[in-house]
Amino acid sequence: MKPINDTMNRPLNTNSPLISHPSSFPPPPVA
Repeated sequence: MKPINDTMNRPLNTNSPLISHPSSFPPPPVA
């Protein structure tokens, strides 16, 4: 799994729930 920072650095990934609703649900587990 990619780190949250990597996801935030990629604005093109609009499919990511974190970018769409960052405060809607908790971040993914870094397993």
